[in-house]
Amino acid sequence: MKRNLNVFVLLLAFTLSACKKETIEHRKDFDKSFDTWLDFKASANNNYKYQLVTKSWTGLSTQTTITVKGGKAIERAYVAQTVKHPGNVITIHEEWVENQLELNSHKNYGVILTLDEIYEKAKTEFLIKRDDGATSFESKNNGMISRCGFTPKGCVDDCFNGYAIAFIERI
Repeated sequence: MKRNLNVFVLLLAFTLSACKKETIEHRKDFDKSFDTWLDFKASANNNYKYQLVTKSWTGLSTQTTITVKGGKAIERAYVAQTVKHPGNVITIHEEWVENQLELNSHKNYGVILTLDEIYEKAKTEFLIKRDDGATSFESKNNGMISRCGFTPKGCVDDCFNGYAIAFIERI
């Protein structure tokens, strides 16, 4: 009788674990991109830079370039600008650079993250299956992450929560 109970418990545990639903959207694409990232990181000795970008329907855009050496951020450069049409007239509203001693001194601009941390946030925060919005994941940086986040349902303008990465390159 005890043996039958043990077999039953094992079968039940196996069945429940096999039926576990995936909680991450775009899992296959994410995993492939993450593997590509790990290969890139190793080949670059964890020395790289990447650029986060934002764009608003108002014409305002930002570029934040993070430089990482040995797996640690050493510089952050920021530019906020608008482009007026016709003529593509660019107006720079704000521009600054933080060196290693000044990192995160611009408190209202978020915490500096390495790409390891961005991939982790993608997996644990932005790509979680949700009923209140749509998730997106792209890997247009030679197979590495280029867009990851979600947009709440019913939102019309500037609602994307996540990261858009224009480039990732070795330094």
